[in-house]
Amino acid sequence: MKNFRQFIIFLQEHEIMRNTKTNRAIIMLQGKDSEIYTKLAVKLQKIQDLEDEAKKLKKEVKDETRTYIEDLFTSDDVIYTRVVETVSVIFTLSKKPEASTTPQYKTILEELIQFLTPELQKKLEELKALYSTTVEKQASLRFTRKLEFADTELEDFLILLRNFKEEVLDWANAYDHALQDISERLR
Repeated sequence: MKNFRQFIIFLQEHEIMRNTKTNRAIIMLQGKDSEIYTKLAVKLQKIQDLEDEAKKLKKEVKDETRTYIEDLFTSDDVIYTRVVETVSVIFTLSKKPEASTTPQYKTILEELIQFLTPELQKKLEELKALYSTTVEKQASLRFTRKLEFADTELEDFLILLRNFKEEVLDWANAYDHALQDISERLR
């Protein structure tokens, strides 16, 4: 029940703007509410940066390893799977793959539809309905950092400063109440 009340209060304090042209519902947050999402964005950005760095590092190491393995064999050996054994590890480099051609079936079908008779177009629609599957998906999530808050160190400092200010104010209010209690008792 408490969460429901908090939700109602939250909705009363924040206006949701709906735009049917862009098909978006937007809510502007400030203060503590905004801070939650800022922290999430910082975490997501760090994860993305780490993923990008890991992908780049993996590609570099794999390329370097391929080069080292290829240097051990002659150019005639590209038709074989090349294996390098050491005391502690085995590396396997596949034979040079042949170039492959992948038809773009969607584009081909779109072009072919123009030449179908009405009966064949109807049959195509029946086949699409028969062999189509529906997959439930989760809503996609992406975020964009606003340029004025791109400096995460400054942002973290501002959050720390804001939290400190609130803690000092809470302490000062509690101290003020304690002094007021003492003053009333002395009267």
